[in-house]
Amino acid sequence: MVDQLLFGERFEVRAVEGDWLRIAARKEAYEGWMPADLGLLTTADDPGPRFVHSGFLGMLEREGDALPINVTMGAELPHFKPDTHIGHLEGHPYFFNGDFEPFETRSTAFAAEAALDFLHAPYLWGGRSIWGIDCSGLVQVAFKRAGRDLPRDAFQQAELGTVLGFVDEAEPGDLAFFHNPEGRIVHVGLLLGDHRIVHASGRVRIDRIDQTGIFNAELNRHTHALRFLKRLA
Repeated sequence: MVDQLLFGERFEVRAVEGDWLRIAARKEAYEGWMPADLGLLTTADDPGPRFVHSGFLGMLEREGDALPINVTMGAELPHFKPDTHIGHLEGHPYFFNGDFEPFETRSTAFAAEAALDFLHAPYLWGGRSIWGIDCSGLVQVAFKRAGRDLPRDAFQQAELGTVLGFVDEAEPGDLAFFHNPEGRIVHVGLLLGDHRIVHASGRVRIDRIDQTGIFNAELNRHTHALRFLKRLA
C-alpha cells in the first residue's frame, strides 16, 4: 500500500480505468489506485469549517446506505454541523455518531497525547488508522488532531521545526528522527518526556530513548539510530 486516505479527505483523480481510479492524495500528490466506488466526485471547493474525528472509532450513517460506515480517528467531517451531528456530501446528508473536535492549533504536547490513543495498533506500511499505521502516519494523524497539517513521510517531516541538541532538552510532542546506515531518514516518533518515545515499529509502542537512539527493553538493544530532534513552533 502506498498510502491511506481517511474519510472526508480529498484527492485528485488522475486517470480512470474501469472500476479503478488513479488518484493523487493531499499536497504531496502521492499517486495510487483505489476502487471508484470508495470515492465521491465533489464540485464544492470549500468543505466548510474543518472538524476531525477525535475518538477511537465512530459511526457514520448516510442516507440510502444499508449499513453505517466505520470512521477512524483523524477522519474529516465535511460540511458538518456540530450542534446536530449532521453533515452532507454533495447534497446527501449523513449523521455522525462519535467524538469530534474543530481543526484548530493546539500544543505539541496535545499531539503526543493523541498519539497515545494509537497504542498497540499494528504496523502497516502506508497506514494511517487504528487498523494499521506506520511511523510517519502516526505523527501526521496525531498532529492533525492538534490542528497541524504535516507532510506524509518522515524525511519530509524532518525538514520542519528547530533542531534540539540533546534528548534532555526534549519536551512532549517534540519529534525524533532516525536514519539507516546510508544516512537516510527512515523513522520518526514523538517524545513523551522522561526519555520516552511513542512510535510505530511492529506496533505503536512506547520505548526509551537516549542520545544513541531508541532502546527496546524487550530485545535489550538499540533498534533505531538517532539522527536529530526537532521542535515544531
